[in-house]
Amino acid sequence: MTKAIVELAHVDRGMYAARLEDSDQYAVFEIFDACVPDLGDLLEHGAFGAVGNQLYMDISKGSAIEVVAKGLHGLGGAKRACLL
Repeated sequence: MTKAIVELAHVDRGMYAARLEDSDQYAVFEIFDACVPDLGDLLEHGAFGAVGNQLYMDISKGSAIEVVAKGLHGLGGAKRACLL
């Protein structure tokens, strides 16, 4: 399982990006779930590069989060994808 830390968030639009551990790549995802991560939360998933409906584990909160994954991006692409 790969881990990623939530570093970018546009909460009003439900867009987030988490930087993969030991990488400069960001997993960008959209959330329609009531359970949302906070900045700094540690997420875990088997394939952050996958797109579409996914289930991420928020290790910091001990809960699962249903997301629509948008793929991996560099920092600039992640900011644009999150509308920041």
